Amino acid sequence: MGIFNSILKDIFKKRVKIAFGIFQDGIAIKIAQLVSVNGKIRIQRLEEIALSSPLYPEETSKLSDKPESREDEVDVSEISEYDDETSELPEISEYDETEDLKEVEETEEKEVLSGKDEIQELLGKYPLEKGKIALNANDEQISYYQFDSVFSTTKNLKKKLKSEILSKEELKSKNCELDYIVNPDNSILAFVHRGKFELLNTLQDINQRISKRKYFYNHIDTNEISLMNLLRINYDFLPEDHVLIVYVGVDYKVGIVTKDNNHINTFTIIVTDSEPEKIRDVIYSKIMLEYDASDIPVAQHIILAGDIATDEDVKFFKNKFGSVSSVSRLELNRLDIEDGGNGKNSPEKVAQYAIPIALAWKTLEFKNKDFFSTNLLPLKIIEEQKRFKIEWHGILVFVFLFCVAYTGINKHLEVKKEIASTQRLNYNLTVEINRNRDFIDNINKVKIEISNLEENVKKIEKLKGNKDQWHYILKMLSNSLSKNRISWIKHLEGEMNSFKISGFATRRKSIIAFSELFPDATVTKVSRNEIQDIPIWAFDISYPYPSAKEIVKESRPEIQQPKTVEVKFTSTIPSEVYNKIVQIYLSGDLEGAFKELQQFIKQYPKDPLVYSADYLIGECLFQMGEIPEAKARFEKTLEHGGALIPEALMMLGRCYSKEGNPSKAIYCWDQLTRDFPDNRLAKRAAAKIEIVRESSPELQQPKAVEA
Repeated sequence: MGIFNSILKDIFKKRVKIAFGIFQDGIAIKIAQLVSVNGKIRIQRLEEIALSSPLYPEETSKLSDKPESREDEVDVSEISEYDDETSELPEISEYDETEDLKEVEETEEKEVLSGKDEIQELLGKYPLEKGKIALNANDEQISYYQFDSVFSTTKNLKKKLKSEILSKEELKSKNCELDYIVNPDNSILAFVHRGKFELLNTLQDINQRISKRKYFYNHIDTNEISLMNLLRINYDFLPEDHVLIVYVGVDYKVGIVTKDNNHINTFTIIVTDSEPEKIRDVIYSKIMLEYDASDIPVAQHIILAGDIATDEDVKFFKNKFGSVSSVSRLELNRLDIEDGGNGKNSPEKVAQYAIPIALAWKTLEFKNKDFFSTNLLPLKIIEEQKRFKIEWHGILVFVFLFCVAYTGINKHLEVKKEIASTQRLNYNLTVEINRNRDFIDNINKVKIEISNLEENVKKIEKLKGNKDQWHYILKMLSNSLSKNRISWIKHLEGEMNSFKISGFATRRKSIIAFSELFPDATVTKVSRNEIQDIPIWAFDISYPYPSAKEIVKESRPEIQQPKTVEVKFTSTIPSEVYNKIVQIYLSGDLEGAFKELQQFIKQYPKDPLVYSADYLIGECLFQMGEIPEAKARFEKTLEHGGALIPEALMMLGRCYSKEGNPSKAIYCWDQLTRDFPDNRLAKRAAAKIEIVRESSPELQQPKAVEA
């Protein structure tokens, strides 16, 4: 109540606004409380909670007695790790010897409930009904779509995007929210949230439990939009500079490339290690690989945020990129940050809470043009909240009069609440200590078992020496060469603790396949050359020697050839099925992607994504050497029209070039440069025209005659 009374005094003396940004990242919930006093914004409070169980347990278990029917199915393999962790927690009933049986029963009831109760306990500390709330959208429920400049000239753009992206069933269900951003070149990045906003539903449920007044929800943004908003409002980079934001959280780990404050590309970062040094090495390797494999330009500025923004992280990446890029931690210079002592709001912590801060900041300056004007909040909620705008000031005056009249009572209640809170805290600490003792005993037992297993492995490794290592290494390299055609190894060298290979490949994806042969591989070099218009990629990769565990595991047929090799899709949403097929294609499994794309077209013949799937079949056929069939697919794409015309012209020209028909190849590429001069493929097509004409003198003669 002391905090509440001080806020009320500020409200009537000054123009005060309060905003809350709530960010869910896996089982981590972060909240940022910001306040605006006479237009000056400052951070008041940053807090985080790690849920002891998943927020939505009904979706994390296959064995639920009453499974909830949903329009978008959940991949159980992605969340099964939380089920395992939850099942190992001890029951509160083990501590029945506690004196106060009532409190033990209440604690036991809390333990079996979902993480919603833990969030409720956290949010109960904040005056949410006094301000506005912004939330992040679940990244796993977001799909992105890129459109060229032609599309942006259409009136009623949002309606057109919905009809282009969403199926008839999705439009009828009203279970999808769409928004978009327009880049300076008039290209469009559209994004769709499919399914329920589970975090929003949780807050609405908690609202009914702890407050009679309804919370006011300002907006819902994607994580990418929030991070780009912070760049747009805090930094002034040159328009031609590329900026890379690296964000690492619990589940959400990405790199976002921007130019002139606009989105260029986003790539996912997969980190399996927990040691900071290894995490940094993995992120560095991923950035270098994306620079090369995805044609992402080298960034002039690298900004670190999330859990990878410590001084050690900044120092590491400065050493790695200092010669080509400036590296710094995300800084919010326009905010008034109250430190509060003990690193309460230290620069590292502010960078760690970047996304919830961005959500709350945009709420306080929602009309600021530096922020993207995106909002995935359902229209129904926005309309329902409009009627409360008129009543706000009247309610505020009533609250003020009530507080003045009962100041003495409020102070008394405040003291009583603090006493009760202290008693609950003491009891919870006692229960936690008892539970931790059991955890420590279990951990010690597991450590002993692990130690015994490690000793056995060491004995096996000592007995076998390195006899099996080189056999296993050569076998893995041979298998990979057979799968990645037109690739070869020119050099294999063993060192004390590692070995390295040097080789060539005609496909960049083959380099990724080689880098994934053994754990903890490091790509030390990737360079591009061309031989007769064919790109050749030279690469160097260093690996640690495989352990005895890996060699033994590889030697078992039942583990080496699992029954789950065949890809099966449990989702019924076409966009999710298509995205998984694209992942198969990017992994290098062309035949698998080709079969799944054909099946996709049969299963969803009227879906808008059939257009993209038909084109991707052409790319698979081209890379498999089926040039006539590939050419037919690309010609079909041209007849259909749409956003993939530039890509189809480029690939059709390559087909004619493969068939030895340079004049038709030049015709296709010339049409690409004329009709789509601003497209990213136009420069590449012009370069190919010059190369073909230089190698074919007869094609230069018509130009001389015309001149």
